[in-house]
Amino acid sequence: MGVDLNRMAVFVAVVEHRSFTAAAQVLGMTKSMVSQHVRQLETSLGVTLMQRTTRSMSLTEAGEIYHATASRILRDAEQVHSQLQGLKRAPSGVLRVTAPLDLAVTTLVPAATEFMRRYPRVQIDLVTSDEILDMVERRLDMAIRVGWLADSSHHAVPLGGFAQILCGSPAYLARVSVPLVPADLANLDWVAHAALPNPNRCTFRDAQGNEQTVSMRRRVVANHGVAVRAFVLAGAGIGALPDYQAREDLQAGRLVRVMPSHTLPEGGIFAVVPSRRDAPAKVSEFLRFLKAELGERAGR
Repeated sequence: MGVDLNRMAVFVAVVEHRSFTAAAQVLGMTKSMVSQHVRQLETSLGVTLMQRTTRSMSLTEAGEIYHATASRILRDAEQVHSQLQGLKRAPSGVLRVTAPLDLAVTTLVPAATEFMRRYPRVQIDLVTSDEILDMVERRLDMAIRVGWLADSSHHAVPLGGFAQILCGSPAYLARVSVPLVPADLANLDWVAHAALPNPNRCTFRDAQGNEQTVSMRRRVVANHGVAVRAFVLAGAGIGALPDYQAREDLQAGRLVRVMPSHTLPEGGIFAVVPSRRDAPAKVSEFLRFLKAELGERAGR
């Protein structure tokens, strides 16, 4: 038979209040119900815990041993309950997050640093990867994912979006004919991101809303956004980079935007969590913080 914590708590209350009547008042039970719990506890243990008369009660040797251990167990249970309630009230503890390296460097690291400044009891454990990691196996609290989500048993929270920017280095563009329309791209070197559903095909939309799909001449394929950017910067060809990754390079002149009159489909930035129900404060607050932070960055 399993341990009945309710009967244990009733027994401890009787001992600490030195009376079945007083214990009944504290517990909100009848005196007969308190007596019944103690008798059932003794029956399940197979020992007598206390000697009772009409005027007094005293613990047996078994009762002394049981009371000492039961009191400690109940204190530990109350402490655990208090700690778990605390997790829901204020952000604390280790927050394990995974994100693509490029988004982590440009956006997540600054945001997480500010979040830790606001909540000093939070620690960040960041795992950078372009791969979709198993959240349960890796004990992750949150996964930041970009692009277009596949079906998932987890809960995805939209945080923001990004534009895909077609760009190349000044050195590369000086060697080739700068493309003006999507068809021109078929003759140029293409730096492909292996994580995309169709790395060698792009669908462009012009200002009038007309769409055109082009097959690229792939020169390089890389499985990491940081590597794609590095190849484009080195002059290996033209590539499509998310705006948060290309922004500083475009402003500094290290990259040049190609065909600004034609746009690629926008992607999303999502926070994926195992479940939003009963999420600890460190998760729910970080979700709110990231939504506000990414919204502010999009407006800059």
